[in-house]
Amino acid sequence: MLINKNFTFLLFISLIVCCINISIANENNPSSDKKKQERVLEQKSSQLLEQQNGEQKNKQKYSEIYNVKKRDTLWDISDKKLQSPYRWPALWGRNPHIRNPHWIYPGETIYLYDHRNSSNTNQSASLSPVYTPTEPLEKIEVNQPYYYFYPLMESVGYIKERAVNPIGKIMSCMPQFQKEIDIDNGVYLQVNDESNIMVGDQFQILRTFYIRDKNSTTFPLVQHYITGVVEVTKLKSKPCKCHEQVSQIEGKIIKAYRTIFADDILIPYNPVDSKILVRQSNENINAKILFSEDHKKQISENAIVFIDKGKADGLQTGQFYDIYNQPRGELIEPDKFIEKTERIGELVVLHMEDTTSSALITYSYKDIAPGDIMVTPHSKNAVTNTTLMGNYK
Repeated sequence: MLINKNFTFLLFISLIVCCINISIANENNPSSDKKKQERVLEQKSSQLLEQQNGEQKNKQKYSEIYNVKKRDTLWDISDKKLQSPYRWPALWGRNPHIRNPHWIYPGETIYLYDHRNSSNTNQSASLSPVYTPTEPLEKIEVNQPYYYFYPLMESVGYIKERAVNPIGKIMSCMPQFQKEIDIDNGVYLQVNDESNIMVGDQFQILRTFYIRDKNSTTFPLVQHYITGVVEVTKLKSKPCKCHEQVSQIEGKIIKAYRTIFADDILIPYNPVDSKILVRQSNENINAKILFSEDHKKQISENAIVFIDKGKADGLQTGQFYDIYNQPRGELIEPDKFIEKTERIGELVVLHMEDTTSSALITYSYKDIAPGDIMVTPHSKNAVTNTTLMGNYK
């Protein structure tokens, strides 16, 4: 019995030693290391493949992008990448980081298609499938209207064939020795019918000028120059004996776009929205810039100009048009006229009259001058039917 127990114990010890040797041999075995490396490589390959698939899905989600180049506009980008320049409002809607569609900068990223989650598509303008150039432009639709914001909309003047009928005028400032009138100044008012005037009534203040141009048969026209808004603050039943008082109606200047003077006239005040609906341009428009609102010879960005076309010609507010220079001061053959013209700016129509309109210069690559041409954006025949001006053969 003692021999059997010793034998069993020795056998047990031998098995333990054998297992330890096998384990040490496996660890020192090069083939075992190779298998481990293969398993690690397989795991890394699997992770890399998943990452590439994720990036591919991201590319599909964000689709195509465009990096803005020098002198690019949303109109140009839409024309090149979306096959229609008239889809620029939808392109603008795709890129909420662009606050003003008329100010984009070189290097800026433009998303050509929707790069946001589909759950947000109802809150933003949706870009319909890209149309081929053979389809008519009338089929191009934008889901939401787009607006151009001009905070000084109420100060935009206009020209008419006849002056407006005033209901009164500014008599003088309070005190009278002050000639120039500004915001928050008190003023005396003269009104044609005082029986209908109440405290709190507001009137637009403006001046009128007669404008003549020897090159136009539609002149003289009357320019209406908006200067501010006045509110009635006091009505007196009996005139005061003090030497300062010149009227029984007192007012306060609540808006002053420009310096106001005595004898500026009053008309009813109707607030104007700064938000202008953007509309598709008229393909048949071929007009001329008459002059700027402040009558400067060289016109630049943010200037208000007057155009010799209006409602009767199919113009609408919110339409954008290109500006081409009208070559002057040299002899030019009629067939060489187009070669001497170039696109020098852009404008948007803000105010309409029957035969004239007011517009804002949104871009100017070069100085703009009275007589320059306003035409349909990117029209191939933009200046072919333009009446020549200046010294030509």
